Amino acid sequence: MQATTAILTIASLAGALVLLGRLRVCAVDNFRQDMFALRDELFDLASSGGLSFDHPAYGMLRSTMNGFVRWADRLQLLQLVVLFVFWSHRNLVSERRFEIQWKEALATLPESEQDALGAYRERMHLLLIRYLIFSSPVLVATLVVPAITLLFGMTILKLVMALGEGLLEGVDAQALEFGLDKNGASAFPAPSPSVA
Repeated sequence: MQATTAILTIASLAGALVLLGRLRVCAVDNFRQDMFALRDELFDLASSGGLSFDHPAYGMLRSTMNGFVRWADRLQLLQLVVLFVFWSHRNLVSERRFEIQWKEALATLPESEQDALGAYRERMHLLLIRYLIFSSPVLVATLVVPAITLLFGMTILKLVMALGEGLLEGVDAQALEFGLDKNGASAFPAPSPSVA
């Protein structure tokens, strides 16, 4: 019995490690596909006349999306944390330069086009955040799986409660009756003696 439990535990852990290892590959592919789709939407906006292909803001955003597609297999949450902690002072100049160029480019556009490009950049960042979470086996194991389990468990509990509402009302009524009975007699039927 203990040997079977040990074998099942080892097999389960090995399976979990294989799945977590494949998770990153799937996350990279999914992120690239989503970024390609977003870039295509941006292209469609420009081709429909909503924005000039030659505008610097379009070029910056499209090039940034291309960079994320190319960088995806090397981009990891831990890497970003290390960059932020240890090299933030060195990268601060390029970060500021990007923001300054972005704002200068946007300032030459009508407000509706500024809003549209801002929305594309926000969606790009949301894709990046989702990718960083789902490409990290540690975050998936410690945050995503427990969150899904909790949500799934709560949904099942609500479903059981809804299905059993009539039954629970009957049990409540019986318990109330039992609680009000001064003699301590139960309204529940007596258990039948077990047959040996």
